[in-house]
Amino acid sequence: MKNLKNLTRATLFSVCLSIPFMGLMGCSSSDDSDDINTNCGNWSDLFLSQANLYSQASQAYADDPSPANCQNFKSAGLNYIDALEGAIDCVPTANVQGFNAELDQYRAEVNALDCD
Repeated sequence: MKNLKNLTRATLFSVCLSIPFMGLMGCSSSDDSDDINTNCGNWSDLFLSQANLYSQASQAYADDPSPANCQNFKSAGLNYIDALEGAIDCVPTANVQGFNAELDQYRAEVNALDCD
């Protein structure tokens, strides 16, 4: 159980860092205007609230690894992934495949969490 928590935290950390990095890469001067959806002025707002809820659920589960907290943690993780998927139009085209692969891996890890 402890290894799964560490793995999930490592994945959360990885995803949280990779998303802003992809956004910064999308702001380079070499981007074509057709490459990025122009309706993404502040695309981080699309997922920031879910990231905060996921972080809170993670901390609650770390403090008290009860089945209820585990289920809340798992649910918040899936909601966070859904929010990230909602920002896919804001990811530079060159990064979409990697972004989707990371989300698929992350979803599998969250779904593998055994709350029983």
